[in-house]
Amino acid sequence: MRRLNDSLKFNEGEEPENDMPHIHYATDGKGRWWKTEYKRQCPEGVFMRGRCQGVEGHLGVHWSFNAQGGFCYDDNDNDPSEGGCSGSIPPDHKSYRTPLEMSSHYHMSHSTHAEVVDPAEIARLEADDVDEGESVSRPLDMSKLSPEYAAELRRRSEEYKENKPKKPWWAFWRSEKTKID
Repeated sequence: MRRLNDSLKFNEGEEPENDMPHIHYATDGKGRWWKTEYKRQCPEGVFMRGRCQGVEGHLGVHWSFNAQGGFCYDDNDNDPSEGGCSGSIPPDHKSYRTPLEMSSHYHMSHSTHAEVVDPAEIARLEADDVDEGESVSRPLDMSKLSPEYAAELRRRSEEYKENKPKKPWWAFWRSEKTKID
């Protein structure tokens, strides 16, 4: 079991820090850029699960889902209305919260989007000058790939089209009782 230190954060070396980029830039490859800024993930631990999936500074319990689909929760010291409990609720329980219900609280659901219009910012991005906490997506230029790698990408693309999942990722977590069509 992972140990939490006095501040309810994971001890150094036991859980990765929040080093995931929270500002993402995307381009169409023709000079237009868009910026998406995501709120930071809550750094607090969750009973039997790891890291809270809410936004940093949220109210309510710290929460996550375990590999079996159970809703795991832990007390939030920043919210006095919480009762100080921790636990896990299986998918077939009447108090279960589904991934769909929690999706509006998920840290990756909280973002702002804007087109980048500042010429200096566009020049920085075009030059691949990316700061810490930023990431960039560009269209794939197949002409710059080796013929072997380009063939492998085409093969994988066709394979994906043939074997594409019929359900969204979260539908595999749900029991028949919690299924929503």
